[in-house]
Amino acid sequence: MISKIVKITEMMYVPLTESIKVLYMLTVGRSFWICSIGGGTMAKRVAIIGAGVSGLTSIKCCLDEGLEPTCFERTSDIGGVWRFTEYVEKGRASTYKSMVSNTCKEMSAFADFPYPEDFPVFLPNAKLLEYLHLYTKHFNLRKYIQFQHVYSDLVEDVV
Repeated sequence: MISKIVKITEMMYVPLTESIKVLYMLTVGRSFWICSIGGGTMAKRVAIIGAGVSGLTSIKCCLDEGLEPTCFERTSDIGGVWRFTEYVEKGRASTYKSMVSNTCKEMSAFADFPYPEDFPVFLPNAKLLEYLHLYTKHFNLRKYIQFQHVYSDLVEDVV
């Protein structure tokens, strides 16, 4: 078994051992995918860290590509920085209560999931979070998320 703490900074290739040829790590916003490559064949299981905007879209992209994602979210809900809380959660950034997106909904909607017509043009954080919940429900992403899981080490079993 190999255990390595991995610091994520940008797209990188990290050689590990002869047994596991390469660990690919692709950052997507604040989330990243981990795909192990061994013997020239990509593993079908993918780990995604964080269930914010990037994590949710990463889950969907994995599913679209026939991969098996598992998303590890440190908190009890989706949304990342868009999920406002009255209290500070250790290790998690948050918006402030009156935060409004400075990008209009037409420019910030996902290509395959437009904002509801009745949403305002510039979204308060609560509406943006509602949109993320609608997206998650529409594409049935919640079942791929493990809540209250903090990522600290990468442990790879070598068979």
